[in-house]
Amino acid sequence: MNKYTVPATMSSISTLKDKTLKVTFHCQEMPADTAAECIRLNQTFGWLIFASEETTETFVPDAPPPEFKQSKTPSQRMRAVIFCYWQQLGGEGDFEVFYREKMEMMIGWVREKLD
Repeated sequence: MNKYTVPATMSSISTLKDKTLKVTFHCQEMPADTAAECIRLNQTFGWLIFASEETTETFVPDAPPPEFKQSKTPSQRMRAVIFCYWQQLGGEGDFEVFYREKMEMMIGWVREKLD
C-alpha cells in the first residue's frame, strides 16, 4: 500500500446530486517522484486521511475502502444527465425526442471509432 504525507489545504467542498461529496485539496510542491506517483494513482480508489494538526499517529485501515454504491445503472445515469442538459437548454419540446437524438449522436460517435 502506498502512503504519502504532504502538507495540504482543503480548498473546497461541495455536495453532488448523488449525495456524495466533492472535496478539493491544494498541495505544496512535492518531490518529482511523489508527484509522479500521485498522478499515476489518479482515478484510483483509496483512503483519505486529513489531520488539521500535526500528528504522529495515523490509523490507516488494513481493509480496502468500500466501493461506491451506485443505485442507478450506467444507462439510467446517462439518461439523467441528458435530462439535466435538456433542462439547461430550456426544456422545450418533448424530452423523449431530445433523448433519442442525443443517444443516436453518441451511438454514431462510437460507431465511427469501429473498424
